[in-house]
Order: sequence, then C-alpha cells, then structure tokens
Amino acid sequence: MDAEGRLIGVNTAILSQSGGNLGIGFAIPVNLARSVMESLINHGHVVRGYLGVNIQDVQPAMASHFGMDGSTGALIADVVPGSPADAAGLQAGDVVVEFGGKKIKDSRHLKLVVGQSAPNQGYGLEINRGGELTAIEVSLDELSDKGSQWASQSGRNAESYWPGDMQLEELTPDLRRQFQIPSRIKGILVSGVKQGGAAWQAGVRPGAVIREINQLPVASLADLDGMQLGDGESLVRIWYKGISNYRVIRSEPLG
Repeated sequence: MDAEGRLIGVNTAILSQSGGNLGIGFAIPVNLARSVMESLINHGHVVRGYLGVNIQDVQPAMASHFGMDGSTGALIADVVPGSPADAAGLQAGDVVVEFGGKKIKDSRHLKLVVGQSAPNQGYGLEINRGGELTAIEVSLDELSDKGSQWASQSGRNAESYWPGDMQLEELTPDLRRQFQIPSRIKGILVSGVKQGGAAWQAGVRPGAVIREINQLPVASLADLDGMQLGDGESLVRIWYKGISNYRVIRSEPLG
C-alpha cells in the first residue's frame, strides 16, 4: 500500500537470502487483482477471454520477412480450428499490432489484454498482413481448460544455422500415428536429428513437422526443390507437439 492507504499490489513471493522478510518482493498489480475479484463476485469464477491463437514475439530478424520496420506486436504462429480467431479470418503470419484500441507490445501483452477482455463481445483488431495494415472484428469466447492448453503456450523463437544433419521424410499415416500428428498438419517430417549438431542444439527433435519455408507451404520433399536453403537465412514454420512457431534459421557461413 502507499502512504495514503491505497492498494498497489498483492504480495505473492519474496526472494530472500536469509529466509526472512528481507529481500526482493513480488506482487500482483492491483488492476489485475481487481479484475479477478470482480469476476469472482459477479460470476463465481474467473472469466477470461479466449481468442484461439498460438503466438510469439516478433524477433528483429523476422520483421523484414513480414514487411515490418519494427518488432512490436504479437506474431500468430497458428490458429486453433473453430476458434474465434479462425472465425474472424486470422491467419498464421499475421501480426496483431492493436486489440480493442490498445497498441500491442508483444505476445505477453496480447495474452494479458485478451484474458482481461469480456467474452461474447466484439473487439476490433489491427493486424499486419504482408506489410499491409488490416482491420478485423472478432468476438471472443470464454477461456476453457481446452483453450488454455493453446493460449498458455507461446512458441520460443530460435535462431540457428540451417541444419544439414536432419532426416526428412514424407508424412505417412503410420508416421502420423507414431508421432501423434493431426491430419490437419501438412508438411514434411523431421524423423531424425544428429545429436550435438546444429539442429539438435536449436531444439529440433524427431517428430517436428516443417510446414512453411519463407512463407511458402511445404507439403512434400519435392517442394524443397529449387529452394535456396543453404544460402542466407530462411523463415521456417515448424509444428511440434501441438505447437507451431516461426524460426529464423541461418545457413552456416562457408569458411
């Protein structure tokens, strides 16, 4: 509380070397605590808005690929089928720069704004799609346990050298069952990765699916023909264990 008795935050944790009350304190901001309190009073449980997207920050190395000068906003890496985002026409590769009149700083900011927005109401979004700003209207659902599995997981951006130590295969029904890949996911399977190599160090594991390269869909190994994968950098969209995200993968410079 401040000197005038106004609530600033609710203490939740302390970092203390002595184990006592001296150290660095952490608190929930009062605005967030108030919204939770009001939701409990009015509904009996916490009500949060649900958009239905898997998002990540726009890394500076990615910005030019999406026709952006800066790196503010939340990059949509995937859209949940049947979600409000899907119904509104949002697509992977869109960058949300404004939601409900609020400028979006990054993926964390968008999660917070959407979560604090009321379900079953319409909101205006401004997105960057291929360098063009587009206005979209969306009506949020209420976040459920099923939705939180998507909304709570945001892909981590990884930058590495383009890995030449991967085994790539066509997706077959048997491989889909083996790696539990839904039928809606199209691409080529990473069936093997050399341990200790560039791909392994970048976090690529067997079972990942390469969906796009430089914003071009990849459905088979034949689609790789003609792509300059060993030169410069590539923007790659990968699916792994239910999550899609973008990675800027640089080719290893020749010595």
